[in-house]
Amino acid sequence: TRLQGDWSSDVCSSDLSMQAWIEHPDEEIWVGWSHHSGPGKVEFDNKEYEIYTNDGVANVQATFHEPGDYVVRMQTIDTIAAFEFYCCHTNAYFHINVSN
Repeated sequence: TRLQGDWSSDVCSSDLSMQAWIEHPDEEIWVGWSHHSGPGKVEFDNKEYEIYTNDGVANVQATFHEPGDYVVRMQTIDTIAAFEFYCCHTNAYFHINVSN
């Protein structure tokens, strides 16, 4: 999986639209978003889903509940079932600063 995107962002509100472009040889892949680090709770409008790679775009709306420095992780793999059999998947880390 090859990922392209804006991995660093400063935001002044609690809501952020995040987007990544994904290239993968399979027609459809699983995408998951998670709060990797940071001081407060982070909620995602669509935490896990599958995308068609001919579109190549993964989108999520994240809501941050406190100001501070965060890292949001996006993971991709062929299918969710593949986590049982593969050691390897692709991780991308978004560095985000939320201020008042």
